[in-house]
Amino acid sequence: GMSVFVVTLGVVAHGVHGGWLDLGWVHGNFLALLTAGVAFAYAMSLALYLNSFGKGKEKGGKKLLAKGGDTGNPIYDFFIGRELN
Repeated sequence: GMSVFVVTLGVVAHGVHGGWLDLGWVHGNFLALLTAGVAFAYAMSLALYLNSFGKGKEKGGKKLLAKGGDTGNPIYDFFIGRELN
């Protein structure tokens, strides 16, 4: 947690001070980065939701499903998480 934040902050500070990291590029491309991040998150969520319907490695070849995420309502199950993690 905190140690990773401190290391990242140190690397960014060193990069900005050294001139090989331009934070202005991030500011200028923030909308594109945000859109790509949201699209990737939804694509991964959909892939994992669809994967939860496949065969599992558990007993009987069925996936281990979350108690609250296997209601039968696809919208609720998608957002709650169908497969047990």
